[in-house]
Amino acid sequence: MFGFQPVPIDNEIIISAGCSVLSSSSYGGKTTSHVITLPTGIVTGDKILIGVVYNGYTLDPVTGYSLIRTVDLNNSSVSGTLSTYLRTSDGTEGSTVTLTLSGSDDLAAVCYRLSCSNVSGSTNYGTGTTATSNAPSSVSGDLKELLLLGFLDARKVETFPAGYTENPEVNSTGGTGSSLAISSAWKTITGSSETPGSISLDGSVDWGTIVEVFS
Repeated sequence: MFGFQPVPIDNEIIISAGCSVLSSSSYGGKTTSHVITLPTGIVTGDKILIGVVYNGYTLDPVTGYSLIRTVDLNNSSVSGTLSTYLRTSDGTEGSTVTLTLSGSDDLAAVCYRLSCSNVSGSTNYGTGTTATSNAPSSVSGDLKELLLLGFLDARKVETFPAGYTENPEVNSTGGTGSSLAISSAWKTITGSSETPGSISLDGSVDWGTIVEVFS
């Protein structure tokens, strides 16, 4: 299945009185420019986070967004690349964002609206049936950790670490054939950031993880 397909997630996660998250997700077929729908309800001052996995081509700078972190799946850009981008809403971001590759290919992306700030993060990579992550910098307070996993070959996540709430997986071809996929899960933490446990996949595959911490 090719072409833009939005897959909305309609539940808002309340982190604390000053922080909540609402997410949306999209996949695209083989094209150069991928139009991703932003979550609803964005107001000035909110943080907008994009997680995207792609391979075969480079991703152009995303207008209005800053690259936070990037990791190659199994330390090889041939396998694919997982990246996170962030911007602070100023009311001019519109309802979509365009992700442009240097050539025609597919990608998978998730996007989050956050009424709290990014404070820390980490990356990791490997291959196999189990994915892991590195500990972000330790910070204090009531935190929300977002664990992002990018991987190849239409594999599926069997289990996330205990305590994490999974968002639906996004597959770059709609779940058919050889493809890229991105999965994500949230956990509320009090006191300090932590290293999430192992992620079980249903087959051996190249993977990359990013952990982003918000407070």
